Amino acid sequence: MTGKERVLKALAGEKTDVVPAFPHWWGVYKLDILGLDPRLFPTLGGPRLAEIDANFYQTFKPDIIHLGGGASRDVRDRPVVQEGQDLYLLNPDTGERNRLLPNWTVDWGRRKARRIGLTSKAEVDDYVAGHYPTKDQILESGTYDHVVEILRRFGDEAFVAMNLGSPVCTTFDPDGPLGYTEALIALVEKPALMEYLIGRSYEGYLEQAKALAAIGCHALMSSEAYVAADTVSPDMFGSLIYPIYKDFNRRVADFGIIPFIYFMGNIGPLVPYLKDVNIKALMVEEPKKGFNVDVVEIKRQVGDSLCLVGNVDSVEVMLRGRPADVEQAVRAQLPAAKNGGFIMSTGSPLTVDTPVENVHTFMRAARGPVP
Repeated sequence: MTGKERVLKALAGEKTDVVPAFPHWWGVYKLDILGLDPRLFPTLGGPRLAEIDANFYQTFKPDIIHLGGGASRDVRDRPVVQEGQDLYLLNPDTGERNRLLPNWTVDWGRRKARRIGLTSKAEVDDYVAGHYPTKDQILESGTYDHVVEILRRFGDEAFVAMNLGSPVCTTFDPDGPLGYTEALIALVEKPALMEYLIGRSYEGYLEQAKALAAIGCHALMSSEAYVAADTVSPDMFGSLIYPIYKDFNRRVADFGIIPFIYFMGNIGPLVPYLKDVNIKALMVEEPKKGFNVDVVEIKRQVGDSLCLVGNVDSVEVMLRGRPADVEQAVRAQLPAAKNGGFIMSTGSPLTVDTPVENVHTFMRAARGPVP
């Protein structure tokens, strides 16, 4: 059975020959194992990024090729220059230099996030039109060129998924259109306009799904970082966010893309809603914020309604643990796969300096017998 076949069976709630497995690896760990500076991350795209992704896949053979977006053709064509310990992205046409930051982003200087006052639907419409590119603009930018190459090389044997942020992440981000605190306040003081902003933003975000469908990508993983039960009340989630999710994921599936949600935070009180938002798989964060995220219990709650993706701790186990600790953590989650519909993973991306042997152990242990 190929990795792709294994994942598709798990998504259908069926048992597989072995438990499908992949660590979160859209981030910089795949650079780290090649000895590349993680600061280069936002400059990589196209064939070079495809080679880096291919190296990780061929080294560990995960069932899911877990990709992030790549640099546009304009950015990746610019040279990187070093001055002392700093790296800069150079624009040969203008001479402008932009520093590559330790948080894997580029300091674009005057390019500041657009803020809105959330005063009217017209203002929201204007913001969405300027913030979310069309399918054609996305494809023309080249940000998915590496995905095209990965699909060409491995798309028949592995399940290829794109992990992106979401409009919720953008809306509530400190550098988003409102700012984090202001967005939370607006949920209470301007709920109708917040619902309109989030809903219209998801309409704009659908262009990403259209672009992924156009190149044949198998899945879209939307990351949600700000609306778990430790941030907003379950009632507010149910009345404002839930209907938007449900419509969005239905439309993504209509394009032929399999919708996942990667949910960070306390999802326990939200499970009744998440069972019914038209996703095929729910990915959950490891329990590191003072609440429990027990995948065996969550799988019992969701039953056959959707596939659950596990959450082995990427820091305490994968980074700081020994191989024996990794094996123990993986085996503790294998009972969730007893009746099928489960994929083993980490709860967040692999970090720089994670021992390579721990990743190999993770994959071996995941494919062991299910208790």
